[in-house]
Amino acid sequence: MGEAVTAALRAARVPYVVALSSLGAEVGGGTGYLTALHRQEQRLRTLDADVLFLRPGLFFESFLYSLDAMRAEGLHADTIDPDVRLPMVATRDVGDAAADALLTRSRTGVRELLGPADLTMPEALAELGPRVGLPGLGYVRAPEEAMVGALRQVGMPADVAALHVEMNAAFNSGLVRSSGRTADATTPTTVAAWADGLGVAA
Repeated sequence: MGEAVTAALRAARVPYVVALSSLGAEVGGGTGYLTALHRQEQRLRTLDADVLFLRPGLFFESFLYSLDAMRAEGLHADTIDPDVRLPMVATRDVGDAAADALLTRSRTGVRELLGPADLTMPEALAELGPRVGLPGLGYVRAPEEAMVGALRQVGMPADVAALHVEMNAAFNSGLVRSSGRTADATTPTTVAAWADGLGVAA
């Protein structure tokens, strides 16, 4: 898909490109899903075009995939260490940044989008839980093998489940991290404001 996108942009001689990437895309391997974004950034850099790479942190929306399990178990399980602080961002803020860039065409290079604050998983879930009808929502740091097994049980292919765990390990080790929080990288929507807009409380 990445090769097709790049070929189409080149054939159409698109002069300005805004590409959704991720924190960690500068790392060549060992980052799970994010390795594919590293490769895509490398492809897009070969274009005769001005390119802006948007590198957001963890999407708040990623919690929605686990909402049914949270309701069933009363907790959220993953392999991110509970004391690791991560930039977390609402996709609507990423969309706003992309729209602004496309309208002004004044930026190239890399722009990180880090949300309003770095959060641990327990901190994020403490804000999310009451807003989805789960006021006591907790977090469990699952063993990696158990997490792979759980993901496979809900239909995720084994290789994709392994990529998820590898990405989280890169978060835990600091291999994937921001280059430093700045005003330009800080976006406005908090996890509480995002969750209030979901309309999914029990």
